[in-house]
Amino acid sequence: FGMVYELLLLLEKTKISKVCIITSWLVTEKTTPTENYCAEIARQEVKLMQNKKREKQIELSSNNVSFSIVYAETKQKLASANIDDISEVDWLICEVLDCKRSQLRLKSTITNKQYKEIQNAVAKRVKGCPITKIFGHTEFYGLDFKVTKDVLSPRMETEILVEEVLKNISDKSEVLDMGTGSGIIAICVAKFGKSKVTAVDVSDKALAVATHNAENNGVKINFKNSNLFENLKKSKKFDIIVSNPPYIKTEEISSLDIEVKNYDPILALDGGKNGLEFYEKIIKNAPSYLSQNGKIFFEVGKGQAKDVEKLLETDFDNIKTIKDYNHINRVVVAKLKNKGKNNARTNNKNKAKI
Repeated sequence: FGMVYELLLLLEKTKISKVCIITSWLVTEKTTPTENYCAEIARQEVKLMQNKKREKQIELSSNNVSFSIVYAETKQKLASANIDDISEVDWLICEVLDCKRSQLRLKSTITNKQYKEIQNAVAKRVKGCPITKIFGHTEFYGLDFKVTKDVLSPRMETEILVEEVLKNISDKSEVLDMGTGSGIIAICVAKFGKSKVTAVDVSDKALAVATHNAENNGVKINFKNSNLFENLKKSKKFDIIVSNPPYIKTEEISSLDIEVKNYDPILALDGGKNGLEFYEKIIKNAPSYLSQNGKIFFEVGKGQAKDVEKLLETDFDNIKTIKDYNHINRVVVAKLKNKGKNNARTNNKNKAKI
C-alpha cells in the first residue's frame, strides 16, 4: 500500500490521468491497521486525481497562510537538520492540523495560529525531539497512545511482535507482558485478542502512562510494579510471555541518535554489557511461570536473534525467527519443552538398558 501511495504521488505530477493497478485477487491474511491506513491514503489520492475542479489559485487573507508555502518551508527546515523523510513532514503538519495524511493535499490555506504552531513544532524537531514526544502521543496498531519522557516511543517493527502474539492466543489465554513501558503490547493484545493480560514494569511513572493508555483504549489490564518476575506469584501460570526488553549494549548508548538517547528513558534502552542481560534473566525464570506448552515471544535488536535462540535452547523448542518490514530478524518465538515427554523417553531408555 505504501508503494501504491508513492506511485500515485508521482503520477499526479505527470500528464497521466488514469492508472490501473492490478494486485493478487486472493488475500490469505487479514490486513493490519497500518496497511488499512495506507490503503485509505491511496484511495484519497485517486479521489483527488479525479477532481478536475480542484482550485489552482489560492486567495490569501490577513488571517491565512498559503499551505504550499508552509509545506515547502517545513520540508526545507527539516532537511537542513538531515531529516529528509517526507513522512515526517506530513506527520508533523497533520498533528498540528488534526487531520489525516490523505487530507493534507486538500489544504489550500491554514491560519496564522496553525502556522506558528507548526513553526514551534519544527523548532523542537530540528533539535532532535521526536514527533511523538513533541505532541505527547502517537498511533500504534490503529490505537492512540500517550507517550512521555518516561516511556519508550513505540517503533513500527513492534507491530510484528504484536501480530505474532495475536496469532497464538484465544480469549481464554493468560498473557504476561514483561517490561510494559507505555503498555502498547499489553493493550493491543487485550483489545484485539480478548485475552486476560498482566503487565509488569519496574517504573511507577511508566505504569502510570500505561494505565492511562489502557483506560483510554477501553481495556482492563492487571498492572503490577515488579522487577521482572520479582513480585509475581510462582503459582500463577501464563500461556504466553511477551517482552520487548532493553537490548542496546551499554557502551553503545552514547552513540545512539539524539532523539533516542536524549528523549527515551535509559532504563528502557540499556541491555547491559552484551545487550542480552534481560533476555538471559527472563529466559532463566520463564519456565516457572509458563503453563504446559506455553510460549515466549521476544523482540530483538539487529544481529541478536541467533544469540537469543541459543539462550532458549535449554528449556524451549520449536524456536523460530520472524523478519520485520526491513527484512531484519526482529521477533523470536519459542515453545516450552514438554518435560513430561522427555522424562518418559529417559525412563524408557533406562528400562531398556536394564
